Amino acid sequence: MAFKLEHPYHQLTVFLGTKHLKEKALVPALEALGIQCVATLVDTDQYGTFTGEVERKGSVLETLKKKTKEVFEKVPDARLALASEGTFGPHPQIGFISSDHEALLLVDKAMGLQIYVDEISLETNLGEKVLKSFEELGSFLESVKFPSHGLIVQPLENQKVMFKGITDLNALEKAILKSIDHSPTRQAKVTTDMRAHFNPTRMKVIEQVGRKLVKRLSSFCNKCGLLGFWPVEPVEGLPCAECGQPSEAVKAYRWGCLKCSYQEIRPREDGKTQIDPVHCQGCNP
Repeated sequence: MAFKLEHPYHQLTVFLGTKHLKEKALVPALEALGIQCVATLVDTDQYGTFTGEVERKGSVLETLKKKTKEVFEKVPDARLALASEGTFGPHPQIGFISSDHEALLLVDKAMGLQIYVDEISLETNLGEKVLKSFEELGSFLESVKFPSHGLIVQPLENQKVMFKGITDLNALEKAILKSIDHSPTRQAKVTTDMRAHFNPTRMKVIEQVGRKLVKRLSSFCNKCGLLGFWPVEPVEGLPCAECGQPSEAVKAYRWGCLKCSYQEIRPREDGKTQIDPVHCQGCNP
């Protein structure tokens, strides 16, 4: 269903629960739909920190729900609440390469809707280095994009001493020396600060997932007209270009509505209709 008039959320305000300036990444995309995005201070660190002081409990979606719930508690009259969550680690398919998994949840209290989107990106400066002197940093700083991206320094065995948000070389040296002094083994650990306001690369990925949210909000069910019509399940069977046999590769997606039971099969958006024979189990068992 092509949308030609004003968006249903036009001139509404979505309240974003954050303490790390994520509105900078999300405002432009939302404003394109006429949605005003207002940051609401939520202590998101209580749901887990990248440095481990607070353990992250529950799934990404569960954490997002907790954050949006707190937004509604702080802004009782709000209709729309938005939360962001990021996790870092090995790529789920590739494995040995670091990735950034960013997710957004928009909750429409009036409609009873929960609209979730996520993005897994290889664009991340995630890294750490253990050292016994400042001079051992070597090329590490360049590889993690310091000083445009912040760093965290702490004694290797002591989480009670920690220096966050370092973007200055002198401050970095002082933090390393102090951490070494507080370490039983005289070692400091330097890690990338993955908080959004100290990590421009992460901010870009949040911006990407924000555009995906807008894309989902701009997709409407062909039966009931509700926004948020989106792929819910991959359909395998992309044929081999050589033998024509179906493969395990995705050939289409099943799209579904958040409200009614309507579903439809749509082909891949990239237009790919065949796989290379080199990836075919029949041609290359």
